[in-house]
Amino acid sequence: MIIFPKYQRTWLLVLMATTLMLCYSYYESSSLLTNSSDGSLQFKQPLPLPDSESMNMRHFLIHTPTCSIPDFDPEHPSIIKFKNPHRKIVCGKERPLTSVSGLTLRLHYEHLKDYDKAEGGQDFLCYYQGIQRIEENPEKYDGNADKKQRLLDKVFLKSILTDINEDGILVTCTIKQENVTTIYENVHTFMQPRRAKVKKEKFKETGGWHKNPDMLNLVIIGTDATSRLNLLRHLPKTYKYLTEELGALDFRGFNKVGDNTDPNLLAGLMGWSMKEFKEQK
Repeated sequence: MIIFPKYQRTWLLVLMATTLMLCYSYYESSSLLTNSSDGSLQFKQPLPLPDSESMNMRHFLIHTPTCSIPDFDPEHPSIIKFKNPHRKIVCGKERPLTSVSGLTLRLHYEHLKDYDKAEGGQDFLCYYQGIQRIEENPEKYDGNADKKQRLLDKVFLKSILTDINEDGILVTCTIKQENVTTIYENVHTFMQPRRAKVKKEKFKETGGWHKNPDMLNLVIIGTDATSRLNLLRHLPKTYKYLTEELGALDFRGFNKVGDNTDPNLLAGLMGWSMKEFKEQK
């Protein structure tokens, strides 16, 4: 019989316990993993998903063998302390002089009294200018493509109701006292069905819906520079309207993979990276 000194016996017990743990870990992992054809390790069976109770406890958005995304609470005390209160938007006391109904612009003379400089309505004039986007060569466009537009000729409003044939207009109202003073400016947009019909017909002619009449019709809404959690924190009513009123699906597992719009849309819609997309050209 071999008798170990006090400290040697302690270290021997530690060594034996460690060896047993390593053997058990190896046995457990070998029962769950297997070698694939390319030499990498794969799970023999999918990892168990969280049960309904744990999901209600904000466990995971996605929990698969290849991807696990925790379901963080957007109002968690650790982050909510950094949330700044919303500043109350205070609109001016002046009611707008124009409004839109369908494709018709309405001029509100009755609101003119809200504008201090317009008392008496001396030489009061309103006009609109169509806003036309400057189309750029698709091969040479840059980040300023959406900032380039031109204003068309002035069209003076001669009645309360005016039909509009533009996608967007800038309305300007002025009065003339000693000098001409601008008292009101506003931008209105219009959905022109005639123009949309022309685009639809052109799309059909170039290989569109006529080949597949059962094509899906859906809208995907994305918000640049806004994470899903920030959307839930700062736009809860918008989120509720989209999901509850319109029945929208929340892509809860979709995460940003690059800067700006292109790389994220390519990943979401086509499953490609920017590098893979450029290789297809």
